[in-house]
Amino acid sequence: MPVDHIVLLKVKSSVTKEEVTRLIDGLQQFKSIPGVLDVKIGVHSTTLYSDYKDRSKGFTHIFTVTLKDAAALELYSTHAIHERVRQTAIIPVIEDIQAMDYYFESSNSAAHNKSGAAAASAASAASAAAAPIELDSVPAISGWLKGGIVLGAVTGVAFALKSILGDGTPTIPVTAPKL
Repeated sequence: MPVDHIVLLKVKSSVTKEEVTRLIDGLQQFKSIPGVLDVKIGVHSTTLYSDYKDRSKGFTHIFTVTLKDAAALELYSTHAIHERVRQTAIIPVIEDIQAMDYYFESSNSAAHNKSGAAAASAASAASAAAAPIELDSVPAISGWLKGGIVLGAVTGVAFALKSILGDGTPTIPVTAPKL
């Protein structure tokens, strides 16, 4: 099952455009690490739509590395390219970093590969599994919610937090993946 490694970076305000270019070029090098399927890099924007509310907490850049599986994540985390980029392109330009690893299974993936009644049954099960739950009742997750946007896999439950309402109530679908 693919694993996504997502990293939020708060780049120092004193960093030059050349240093940001070096950072992005370095991140692209992760594509050459065995087991890496994709690397996506983004820059925070506050002009996505009118009345956009900035919830970035100062984080300016994001990158996601999609890996073949958990073994590939382990290899990636100790690979010489990862370590070199981390030491030479990431650490010198950031004031803060947040990283999480997660996996998810699309509710459509099970139904996509089946037909007839089996597809309907799979879609029904996926729909039931994706019903929203109150995450504050899950002790392993509760503390993380206070910190803002969270992506991750905890205690066998895969989740993607889409937003936290002003009152702190999370609004997310949660699904239990097949292991």
